[in-house]
Amino acid sequence: MLVAALVAAACDQGVQHDVPITVGPPLHVVGFNATATHGQLPADGYAQIAFDRLLDPTCVTRQSFSISDAAGDFLEPQVTYDPVRRVVSLSGNGTWMTVGITYYIVMNVAQASDTTGDTGPKAIDGATLTGQVVETFQAIADPGAPPQIYRTIDPCNDVLPLFQNDCSSSNCHGTPTGDGNYPREGLALDSPIGLLNTAIGRVSQESNTGAQAGLGAASGRQFGVDMPIVDATGNPANSWLLYKLLLATPAGPALAPNPLSCGGTAKTPLPTPVSGATAANPDAPTVPLSDSEREILNELVLGNQMPYPPNPALATEELLRISAWIAQDATNTPVTQCVNCPGP
Repeated sequence: MLVAALVAAACDQGVQHDVPITVGPPLHVVGFNATATHGQLPADGYAQIAFDRLLDPTCVTRQSFSISDAAGDFLEPQVTYDPVRRVVSLSGNGTWMTVGITYYIVMNVAQASDTTGDTGPKAIDGATLTGQVVETFQAIADPGAPPQIYRTIDPCNDVLPLFQNDCSSSNCHGTPTGDGNYPREGLALDSPIGLLNTAIGRVSQESNTGAQAGLGAASGRQFGVDMPIVDATGNPANSWLLYKLLLATPAGPALAPNPLSCGGTAKTPLPTPVSGATAANPDAPTVPLSDSEREILNELVLGNQMPYPPNPALATEELLRISAWIAQDATNTPVTQCVNCPGP
């Protein structure tokens, strides 16, 4: 009953935008995690590449980030993208690389007509690399525990309080109270059951799900087609909510994180997974959206832009927590197990 009522209350189905998008400056690689480890990475670890611009998530594929050895034997890693850090990660289950082998990650200049990520990475406005980029490293044995991209996220204390504090007023995304007010877009973020029933794995009502959704790029935008609000498979780049939150975070210096509630304790900030970024852009994975990126993303992410919450807007570190929670697979770290923050 809750889901039906919330869906019925949605106020904006979203429409396709037809405003032309101007292609901005070229895309650049600004960080590679093997740079800080003398060109070596654990065979059971991950390779990470940082970009200076927000990527089109449809180009984050094994074809755009191919990895092979000198003999031309290709690996088939899982390729994911964190739009908050602007970092692409290549990883596998267990030891997915061979110790002692040198590997090459190749990124080509994407073709202008490519809408499926078969030819190379693209920025959200279609900008490409200026030339082929190759990152090289050697896989080594590591006697320690398998490295993790992020620390373990506790959804009860790391994530749910952020939604409760900043997104769940009575006229935003709070649970219905029986007075005729329903959460915006049918999305309830103030309780574990609300997240489970209205966000995790649920296709956004603002995503491009209309008659033109499955057609080619010439017929409409391809960004966000049938994109879930919170991806249930561990892919932050395929989570509509994360892009809406990026738009709602103002440009400028990072704000101090909001205090946690519901008995939670302050957590150690998430470590930056990519080091060795260039001096010209030393903090590329965590810089705020530029004005041009904000304008472009606002054209691609349909529906009303989220207003700044009454409390201070989410800080970058808080967005990283949400992104890390999604990356850990929201269904395997369920908010429904929360005890301290049961919500309504």
